[in-house]
Amino acid sequence: MRPEHLKLSSSFWELVAGRLDLVERLGEYAFAHITKDNGTEFAARLERRPEERSGAELRFTTSPENIHAFSSESGQRLA
Repeated sequence: MRPEHLKLSSSFWELVAGRLDLVERLGEYAFAHITKDNGTEFAARLERRPEERSGAELRFTTSPENIHAFSSESGQRLA
């Protein structure tokens, strides 16, 4: 998934969740830097700065067509 495909989710139907580490304001949008419980880091491009403060848990969802799966062995995209 790309950062611009993630959308904040207020329900329990999140695709991915994590702790908010940092928010970068970049004019018309913001990048939220997130760390999952397992230590994996990712970024989400948001249309606005989140109301939550650093350390808060944020949940994200996306449309199914934005999910791309890859083989951990070959690195090839799965159909």
